[in-house]
Amino acid sequence: TTSTSTTNSTSTSTSTSTTTPAPPCADGMYVSMNATATSSRVCSNCSAGSFELNHTCYPCDYGRYSPSNGTHGSCLPCAPGRYMDVQGASACIDCAMGTFGNETGKTSCYQCPPGTYRNSTGATTCLNCPANTTASSYMSTACEPCPDNYYQPAPGATECARFCEDGLAFDYGVPHPSDSTYSYSDCRSDCMSDPTCLGYNYYDPTSICRFMIVPKIPYPIDDRVCTELFDRPVPTSSSSSTSITTSSTSTTASSTTSTTLTTTTTTSSTTTSTMSTTTTRTTTTTTT
Repeated sequence: TTSTSTTNSTSTSTSTSTTTPAPPCADGMYVSMNATATSSRVCSNCSAGSFELNHTCYPCDYGRYSPSNGTHGSCLPCAPGRYMDVQGASACIDCAMGTFGNETGKTSCYQCPPGTYRNSTGATTCLNCPANTTASSYMSTACEPCPDNYYQPAPGATECARFCEDGLAFDYGVPHPSDSTYSYSDCRSDCMSDPTCLGYNYYDPTSICRFMIVPKIPYPIDDRVCTELFDRPVPTSSSSSTSITTSSTSTTASSTTSTTLTTTTTTSSTTTSTMSTTTTRTTTTTTT
């Protein structure tokens, strides 16, 4: 009886020692080395770019990241304006200039559409091109100003509209001082000081100095009508005299031309007569 009791006691003691579990690894850690007869189990942190679940490490998925060691449960999603297109990332990448990201956990960024731009990285939206500028392509990092004679009053545009068609411009009339000191030369100087001015015309009777202007941007849009270009002054009294003289000269030239034509006709007639005579003589000789 005594011997049996001793055996049962030993069996119970052995069973209790075998079923005692080892202390678990903390969250964010995994078993890097199991316990042996001479050493205890070793736990280690999951590295950056991964996360721990049930004491096993997994790489962060696309669009997510883990910035530090020992992340438990899951990785973080990339913030708006950033993305990640590989697994196991410890950080996300900023969206490049000309692109944007407006959602979390993205694997790529969106391109800024035509009419918009972005000149910085990590953007969450694109910006509309200001008035009188455009962006005609995707992923623009800047907007192009409308060229001379073009305009665009609306923001976010992809093309500019014309003020005037080719060969036309604004007739820009500016009242000049009523005193007699303002001259044609003053009008010309005023025009030349404006880089958009194509020509000048001084109208003294109406007290108006007129410029022909191809508009630059910005330029006020109004009800001016596009008209033909010119770069010449209105004839003055001396210019009118010159014009009359020129006309007289032209008339004389015309008269001379007329005389020449008449002479030519006469000569032609004489030639015909001679030819007729020659023919008659030939006929007579043949008869003889």
